[in-house]
Amino acid sequence: MQTSLQGHRALITGASSGIGEQFAHQLAALGADLVIAARRLDRLQKLAATLQETHGVRVDALESDLSLPGAAEKLFRQATSTRPITMLINNAGIGKWNDFWEPPLVDHLATMQVNMIAPTELAHFCVRHMLDHQKPSFITNVSSVAAFQPVGGFAVYSGTKAYLTYFSEVLDSEIQGKGIQVCCFCPGGTLTEFMGQAGQQVTSRGQFSMMTSERAVQIAIRGMLKGKRLVIPGFLNKVSAFLPRFVPRRLALWIGSQAMKQAVQRVS
Repeated sequence: MQTSLQGHRALITGASSGIGEQFAHQLAALGADLVIAARRLDRLQKLAATLQETHGVRVDALESDLSLPGAAEKLFRQATSTRPITMLINNAGIGKWNDFWEPPLVDHLATMQVNMIAPTELAHFCVRHMLDHQKPSFITNVSSVAAFQPVGGFAVYSGTKAYLTYFSEVLDSEIQGKGIQVCCFCPGGTLTEFMGQAGQQVTSRGQFSMMTSERAVQIAIRGMLKGKRLVIPGFLNKVSAFLPRFVPRRLALWIGSQAMKQAVQRVS
């Protein structure tokens, strides 16, 4: 496994907090230059300054709202305007924990745009770009154990993550031997701002079962650099991912939904 990423340049979406921010810290620590993107430019600029001072890498911060049509292509053009990208971390993701009929339809369409359409667009642009420059390259799509074990309240979110997982696995299979490794990273409950944005508050029981973003990303990067197609961090997450293979799907959905209710509570 590589221990230095000097010479690489990574585009990371959703980099202003949580898992995306951890990818930025850890890839910079390994020597990679970065392009970090998110909606909150002020946070990105502070993060960029910290990473440049701490690790001596070059970090470009780009404001980008991937819920908007055309935003993915604009981000790609900006990121590659001066230097090539050799790593894509498709991390940006959203989702609300509600019964399907409660939020307006526009919220579900935004979830589909950010979680499915934008990463597909970025992957398409970047694969062509990587094939052109012919440098060893990596694409990591951040999915979720919800791709394997959907839960009540996350109907659209679970569906988008299932798509992203299947897409990643097939893309890696298709692109074998062309110098690009595709990895699908499927974390479970992780202590990040996503919980609050999804309308959830972690319970004391949930604190026990959830992983820190720092630990989750350590596992993701190790798996990515080893060329693993699928990375599921932690024993409990692996159990959640593989449970539906051994019990009826209706029962698996009930178990997953009950586990979610034990781990988090709804924030009004």
